[in-house]
Amino acid sequence: LFLVKTSFSQLAILLVMIKRSVGKLNVNNTAYFLCDIQERFRNLITYMPAVIDVSSNLITASKILGMPMVVSEQYPSVFGHTVQELSDIFPKQNILKYEKSQFSMVTPEVDEFFKENENIDSVLLSGIESHICVQQTCLDLLERDINVHIITDGVSSQNASDRFMSFERMKQCGAFLTTSESAFFMLLKHSKNQHFTKMLNGIFKKQRIDNGLYPNSNL
Repeated sequence: LFLVKTSFSQLAILLVMIKRSVGKLNVNNTAYFLCDIQERFRNLITYMPAVIDVSSNLITASKILGMPMVVSEQYPSVFGHTVQELSDIFPKQNILKYEKSQFSMVTPEVDEFFKENENIDSVLLSGIESHICVQQTCLDLLERDINVHIITDGVSSQNASDRFMSFERMKQCGAFLTTSESAFFMLLKHSKNQHFTKMLNGIFKKQRIDNGLYPNSNL
């Protein structure tokens, strides 16, 4: 019935209006979400040193590029606070840090963050655990029409199978799987960006830590 009442020209216009997002990042509408990288989990999560290192780079990039940050802690009275390597370099401003009991980061505080930052339509997401808090955060953000970029070298779980199956699950739902360096270069756009030298010296020249992604690079 719809096809009978709709001309081909009208259908063409509708198809043009349905624009597929390809996941391009723009520094002016992107925020960084850091999920539950807390002290109690330090020796439990596979490739935790890489997760901490990559998240450190993401914090540094957020400060250099002026992107807002959102940081959650799951029951810090039980699991401790964010690891010191990260909390010591948190920005003094442009950051929302809060405690939570639910698994998803998307709490009333975060809903308020989006109301106050209506320009934000993309999120870089790192943290733990991939198949629980990160995945539920991702799905809640997607339901709010936020483009989610999973920073795979900065996301992990206790078990490798949970980590990689959650990547598949989030990709199926519309999240973009990427790496920290890929995201950084997309945000910079070109080598003449005024922040390129700071990013080069503060991040790109650092020695890489094994993140366990290579054997599963087909993802």
